[in-house]
Amino acid sequence: MKTILHHNQWVIIALLVAPFFAIGQNGSTIYSPAGVWLSENGNEKIEIYEKDGKFNGIMVWMKDEYDENGNLKVDSKNPDEALRERPMVGVEILFGFKYTGNGWYTGGRIYDPGTGNTYAARIKMVDETTAKIRGYVGIPLFGRSEVCTKVIE
Repeated sequence: MKTILHHNQWVIIALLVAPFFAIGQNGSTIYSPAGVWLSENGNEKIEIYEKDGKFNGIMVWMKDEYDENGNLKVDSKNPDEALRERPMVGVEILFGFKYTGNGWYTGGRIYDPGTGNTYAARIKMVDETTAKIRGYVGIPLFGRSEVCTKVIE
């Protein structure tokens, strides 16, 4: 006995299957890193934003914005001497991340104001409110990760 699906049955099947195509590759939801993120130690907030199809991040808050002498903390270790007096709040520290699938944003760089060094980096969106940012030298195996939490206001 041959079974033939009628037009209405195809429509119903399409409606049932369509949501699975909207969630991304490998059945995972595509979460955007855009928003404000609290660092793992709770001492900084970084705002990640999209510009020209890439994601960048800027320091928007520091728990300790002033040093022990009451002076505003500045980007004192920046390799560019002209930038060493700029306040830390407002410094762009994440650059050029693009979505590459399966929750990964790669091809970016991260600036470490504590050392003045910039490293290759990638972001793994674990879920809507959790991002794992890894800075590394050469390959991701040689690096350090930090788990950040999205600030929901």
